[in-house]
Amino acid sequence: MVWEDVNKGFGLEVAIKDFEKEHDDIKVSVKEVSSILQEDKLIEAIENSLESPDILVLLQDRAKLVYDKGLLTPIKFMQVDILPLLKQGDSYRPI
Repeated sequence: MVWEDVNKGFGLEVAIKDFEKEHDDIKVSVKEVSSILQEDKLIEAIENSLESPDILVLLQDRAKLVYDKGLLTPIKFMQVDILPLLKQGDSYRPI
């Protein structure tokens, strides 16, 4: 399951289709969760053993805060994939 902000999930459609082609035994679902509520919902899900996302699309300024609370694990392949595409001077910094 992927959590994405409300009305933003369409941006993941191509990536999901490509992933499901390579992994035909896995079906990806997207749940729209307001970016304002994602941190609280994630904490609630973990504390109450509820279903939580495998992938969480967070606003950049929230990702480090949630990571610092021990609620996230970096996905290293994304860092490897994106770094060659960035131009010198871009603001992206892997966690």
